[in-house]
Amino acid sequence: MKRRSLVTMAVLGAITALAAQTAAAQDFYAGKTITCIVPYAPGGATDVFFRTVTPYLSKHTAGTPRIIIQNMPGAGGITGNNFVFDQARPDGMTILCAPWLSIAQVAKADGVRFDYTKMRLVGAHRSVNTALVATNLVSEPADIVKKEFKMAGLAPASSIDLRTRIALDMVNAKYRYVAGFAGDATQRPALQRGEVHVIGQNFGTYLSNIKQSIGPAGDKTVKPLWYYPDYDANGNPRSVEAAEKEGFQRFDQVYAKIKGRPPAGEDWEFFKWSERLSADISLSVWLPPRAPDAAYAALAAGWAKVVDDPAFRDEYRKRFGDEPIIWASEAEQKAALEALRTSPPRFVSRIAELIRTGGQ
Repeated sequence: MKRRSLVTMAVLGAITALAAQTAAAQDFYAGKTITCIVPYAPGGATDVFFRTVTPYLSKHTAGTPRIIIQNMPGAGGITGNNFVFDQARPDGMTILCAPWLSIAQVAKADGVRFDYTKMRLVGAHRSVNTALVATNLVSEPADIVKKEFKMAGLAPASSIDLRTRIALDMVNAKYRYVAGFAGDATQRPALQRGEVHVIGQNFGTYLSNIKQSIGPAGDKTVKPLWYYPDYDANGNPRSVEAAEKEGFQRFDQVYAKIKGRPPAGEDWEFFKWSERLSADISLSVWLPPRAPDAAYAALAAGWAKVVDDPAFRDEYRKRFGDEPIIWASEAEQKAALEALRTSPPRFVSRIAELIRTGGQ
């Protein structure tokens, strides 16, 4: 009986603690304002995504806090990440809204101070990623190896840039990487002016900002090059119907056309590792280290509800067309963070060298 009483008391204690935590989360943001740090320029891919999401995050977070966007571009997103990690007050009133720069962290890129394993991941969206090419450079994607060209980028440690640089290297394309653009808002005009010829891009941004450039009334200066597939549990690539409907070919299939065989071996394993590390979590929301539990509980619960809001889904489709709306599951988030902690040293060394040479 005594043991049963102790167990009962422990259960009741846990329930009481949970109830108190829930009540704290319910009240935490009442009458408050949250600043969402977007580490890229206004009008770009990340900015547009979070300006679409944050009104609904506000709506579904207990206390209905006001959420304002503060753009903080610099160093390919590193500046804003560093700010939230070690300068923002850990009071729950500042959040990072950004693609997670896992590659920059694992490779210890210049300027990186942030550490995602010490921050709190509120929630994440999984994106389909693509590459775009100047219309006058190629007739077909496989022609990318026939001419020299310039690729525009954000920063050498940007996962968006690294993904496409690795792919171009795999097919032995002859290109020069030009970093320093402040996001899609500056890359796209440079491509349309003919100053650069290839950019890496999120599929949703292509649908919302770029597709009109190649439509019936557009200037037709830009077209799809390829998209990067998802992978099944065995590491085999899977097609994304929405991307193929828009004229994107799967990267591994373009590779096979160029090389006469599907990708395999160390280069392919390196590419897939970089994708697992950078694509399983894409656009994401983070609290700084030591943020209150009540802040995390309220925001995480709010984020989970956003994806099922019919008004959000309608607005998302108006902005991003048929891009799949994929909220990363808790298991996927944990797996991505574990991959960050346990990256193979040979791949870390290789990605670090790519980052180093990209800055030259």
